[in-house]
Amino acid sequence: RGGARRGRVDILRALQWLRRAGVTSLLVEGGAQVTTSLLDGGSLVDRLIVSVAPRVLGEGTEGIGDLGVSDVASGLVLKDRAVCVVDDDVLIAGTIDDDAAGHARRSAQHRAIFGRPTA
Repeated sequence: RGGARRGRVDILRALQWLRRAGVTSLLVEGGAQVTTSLLDGGSLVDRLIVSVAPRVLGEGTEGIGDLGVSDVASGLVLKDRAVCVVDDDVLIAGTIDDDAAGHARRSAQHRAIFGRPTA
C-alpha cells in the first residue's frame, strides 16, 4: 500500500507481487483511473487496445486521465497499429513506442518489478 492513494492499489507493488507469483503477461481492462495509473510515468504498458463505441456523449466520463502531456508531439505514440470493427465498436490497437526518456523510466520500472531492464 505504500505508494497507493487512499483506497487504491499501488500498481507497482501489485505488479511486483504478480511477478513473484510467476505472472509474466497481464491483460488489464479498466476505466480511466486504472488505465491512467498504468500509462502514467513512462508506462508499464507494452500494448494498448482502445474500444470506441458509436455514441457521442459530448461531455462525459473520460477514458484516460491526465498524463501530464501538454501538446500532441509529447503524447504517447502507437506503432504497429491495427484498426478492427467488432459489432458496432471500433478497436484501435498499437504497441507503445518508447522515446528515450520514456524508455529510461520504463527500464527503471522493469528493474523494480523483474530485476532487469527491458530490451
